Amino acid sequence: MQRENMMPLKVDLSKQGLEMCFKDYEIIMLGRQWDDPTSRDGSGILWKYVNDCGESISRASVIFAANRFVDAGIWDAVDRTGKGGHHKLYYALITESEFWDRLLATSNYKLRQK
Repeated sequence: MQRENMMPLKVDLSKQGLEMCFKDYEIIMLGRQWDDPTSRDGSGILWKYVNDCGESISRASVIFAANRFVDAGIWDAVDRTGKGGHHKLYYALITESEFWDRLLATSNYKLRQK
C-alpha cells in the first residue's frame, strides 16, 4: 500500500459508523461536503453550518478539523485571497464509500505488519 493512501486516523472500535473516527461536529462537516461534492466552502460557512445543525463549536475547531481532513486525504483545499487576507476553500477529495474502502485497506495493511 502506498503511504499517500494510508489514513492517519484513530479508530474507537467501541463505537459505530463515522463516530468511530470523528466527533459529532466533524461528522456534520464531512456530511456537508459529501452531500455536495462540487461545494467549496470556507471555514466561516462550515462553522455556521455546524452551529445551525445544533453543535456549539468554535470556528478554530472547525479550521483544525478541516485541516486534519486535508492531512488525512479526505479533503483538499485551495487558497484564495480576499478581504482580510488568505482563505482556504475546502472540498471533498473522496466519497464516504471511498473513505470506508481506504480505512479498511489501511487497517488491513497495518494489522499485517510485523
